[in-house]
Amino acid sequence: MPKLNNILIIRLSSLGDVLMSIPAVRAIRDKFPAAHISWLVEGSVGEFLACQDFIDEVIRFPRGDAIKGLKKAIYLARRKRLVLFCAI
Repeated sequence: MPKLNNILIIRLSSLGDVLMSIPAVRAIRDKFPAAHISWLVEGSVGEFLACQDFIDEVIRFPRGDAIKGLKKAIYLARRKRLVLFCAI
């Protein structure tokens, strides 16, 4: 299994969808405990995720401006050298 330093989780939907994704993200944390895990999320769900101990960083996708948000996400992914994109 390769060593992963940076992982990006992409789940932009509502709070319910994010809550149902948490067990999978916790399993990723357990498998790669030293990795930096970022979560790309839309709206106020980011406030909830910012309080979770298994997430290192919450990246907020701006609601209403998808092009701007996508450009920001691509820029951050390149800058941080993310090695895995997970869309759950």
